Parts: sequence; C-alpha cells; structure tokens
Amino acid sequence: MSQIKDVISTFNEIKNSSHEIIEDIHFKIFHGQKQSFDKKLKELYENICQRNIFWGFAKDIEEKFQEDFYDKSINSIRLAIILCILVYGSSGILDIWSLPSTRISAWVIRYTTIFFFIIPIFFATYIKKFKKFIQPLTSLVMVAVGSNIIIIAGLAKQHELGFLFYSGGLVLVIMINYTVAQISLRYATYTGWIILFVFEFMAVFKQDMLLDYEKTILLCMMNFVFVAANICGMVGGYFIEFYRRKDFLQRQLMEQEQVISENLLLNILPKEIVAILKNENRIISEYYEGASILFADVVNFTSMSQNMSPGELVQLLNAIFSYFDTLVEKYGVEKIKTIGDCYMVAAGVPTPRHDHALVLAQMALDMNTFVKNNTFSNNIKISFKIGINSGPVVAGVIGKKKFVYDLWGDAVNTASRMESHGSGGKIQITRATYEKIKDQFDCECLGKIAIKGKGEMEVWNIIGRKIDQ
Repeated sequence: MSQIKDVISTFNEIKNSSHEIIEDIHFKIFHGQKQSFDKKLKELYENICQRNIFWGFAKDIEEKFQEDFYDKSINSIRLAIILCILVYGSSGILDIWSLPSTRISAWVIRYTTIFFFIIPIFFATYIKKFKKFIQPLTSLVMVAVGSNIIIIAGLAKQHELGFLFYSGGLVLVIMINYTVAQISLRYATYTGWIILFVFEFMAVFKQDMLLDYEKTILLCMMNFVFVAANICGMVGGYFIEFYRRKDFLQRQLMEQEQVISENLLLNILPKEIVAILKNENRIISEYYEGASILFADVVNFTSMSQNMSPGELVQLLNAIFSYFDTLVEKYGVEKIKTIGDCYMVAAGVPTPRHDHALVLAQMALDMNTFVKNNTFSNNIKISFKIGINSGPVVAGVIGKKKFVYDLWGDAVNTASRMESHGSGGKIQITRATYEKIKDQFDCECLGKIAIKGKGEMEVWNIIGRKIDQ
C-alpha cells in the first residue's frame, strides 16, 4: 500500500514540475509587453462578442488594427477614389444640358478639384509615409466631391435643371462613402453629415428654398432622402466595422495560438522537420554521411536517486538539463531526447555541417565545466559520463502519435557505448571523432578497450581545447 502511495506521490510531483516547466516556456514565449498585449486581445474579443465595446481598442491594439485595416482596405479605397474621379469627371458632359448658362464655372470647379486635389490624393495612397493619413484623406475626397456637387448645383440658374439633377447625385456619394470606400465608421459618419450640412447651407442661403412653399416641400423631401441615406449608411457601416474588428481579433488570437503551438512543437522537433510535417504527408527519413552523436549520463544515478525525494530528483535533472538546453541553442546542435538521466545530442542533423565533431566536443567540455563548478539540491555534487562518436546516421520521425525525431545506425550505438564504458567527469571519444578534432583539441589516448558488441576499440578522452586555438 505504501508503495502505491509513493508511486502516486512521485507522479504528482513530476506532473506539478512539468506544469511549471510548461508555464515557464509559455512565459518566455509571451513575456513582457507581448503577454500584456495578448491578454488585452482576449479581453477585447470577449467584450466585442458581447457588444460591450465598439468604437475603438486600446492604443497599441488600435494601431495594429489600423495597420491590418490599411493592408486589407487600401485597394477598396483606391477603387472608391477612381470611381469618384470617373463618375464626377464624366458628369461634366451632363453640364452641357443641365447647366447651359453656368457650365464653364461648373467645369472649372469640377476639373480643378479632380486634377489638383483628388488625383494627388490617389497617388498618395502609394506612398508609405501617408499610410496613417489615408482614411482622413479619403474622407476629404468624399467631402470634396459632395461639396463640389452642391456648389455646382448652387450655381444653377432658376431655369436650369442642375440643382435638382445634381443634388440627387449626393445619395450616390454618401453610399460610396459608407460602403465602397471602406473607411472607418467614424470618418464615414463625419463625411456623410458634413455633406448634408453643406447642402442645407446652400439650399437655404443660396437657393432660398425656405421662401417658397413648393421649394420648402421639395427641400423636406430631399432632406428625408439624404438623412435616410446617412442613417442607412451608418447602420450598415456599424455592422461592417463591428465584424471587421471582430475578424481582426479572431485572426490575432488564432495567430497567437498558432505561435504557441508552433513553439511547443519546435521544443519537440527540429524546425526543418516541423516544416515537412506541416506541408507534406510522408515518412520522414534522411541519410546523413557525416554527423556526431553525444550521450551524457549521470554517474551512480540509481543509488543517488534512492536518497532523494521525487521532487528533488526532478528539480535536479531539470536544473542540469535546462542548462544543457542553453548550450544546444548556443552551438546550434540538435537535442534528440532525454531518457531518464541520459541526455542525447547530435550535430550535423537535420542540417548538415562540416564542424559537427568540433562543436560537440566544445559543448561536452562546457557541460563538464558546469557540472563540476556547481552543487545542486542538498549540496549534491554529481558527475557525468560523456561519450561521442562520429559517422553516418539515418534520422527521421516514425509513428502516428507523439512524434519523436530520432537517429539510427551503428554510429549512434557506438556513441552510446562510449558513454556507458566511460568514466565520471570524462569525455570519451572514438577514433572517428578524434581524427576530426585532434588539430584543435588535446586528447589523451587510452589505448584499446573492450566495448560490448564491438570488440576492442581505440578510444581517447578529450582534455581541453588547444591553447593556440
């Protein structure tokens, strides 16, 4: 019964320790400001789904949203400006019939605005430094077109059709403003109501439409149409903006989760293998002519672990192996796996490199230095047996679940034998590795020793890097 309790206790200790490690990985991936940014993203998404917010986000998220919005809407903005140029410019032909007395003045206003205001703004959409001003500039284009139509209509004489004819065109401008232009609801709303107020000013003070009963009725009808167009545009614009912002938050959260998943996957498999798994459906197996393999094992681990609690044991291995992981990153080699107290590393896979033996030799020295210079829980001093061999290997991923990137071949088995037949605090290597590092590292020849399954083999211990190197 007590043994069962010990097993359960050990499992819980390992589980808690693993949970802490995962949390630590997550913190390192999303620390500082990015962690705060991601938290705000989630809160905003929950709020916008409940319709608790609408008009804007926190400053940093709003800036990111505006950049994303620019990338997605710039083509629509350009299309809206082109439409304004074409429709507004081609309407000059109608001036011949609708404004026979004032068409010259109308043409001056119309084409001066197009060539000296709207077209320059269109070209400004291709200049990056104007990126943050695109929405207000687009809004100004809409205001300019709408105001120009009103001014041209206001120039019309009493006998000309321009006033009624062109005022109706404002509805088209207002709808383009809320839909095709793809500007934010805030700017679209400002634009729509500014156009309406300009119309009111012209109708009352230029055309004196309040002095005549029939004209007053006509003004009321036109106001009804323009106000209705603005209200409909605002309602439609609200939903466009709402789903635009919701879509942005969804994509940001999905990208966030993808990054977490990708980083967790990269902690298990090499990035080259991850790319293959994502894009191809095949067995991953590659042959490498030259690679080096390192095995490191704690000396007397079994007897030492009997005198430690499960928590202390996990903390000890985590402290040591976490440092080894930093060396893996430092030297650009590949951690293959840990098996109990054994740590396995390879160089030259999955990316071939000519200095695979040299880099593993230096890493092994750093591993030994770290272990020798540090004491761990309860002032425990430990040592590692390290073995290295070089040669051809086959590397790949097998199975359908819990993928593991592994190595196979005689070179791997021999490296394992170098570790198991080695001595504590020593780095034992084969001739294959010695020949590759002898010019840069001092090595001590141990002669031939009996290796299980291999017979007698000539082996060396790495002493250190040569001083002149």
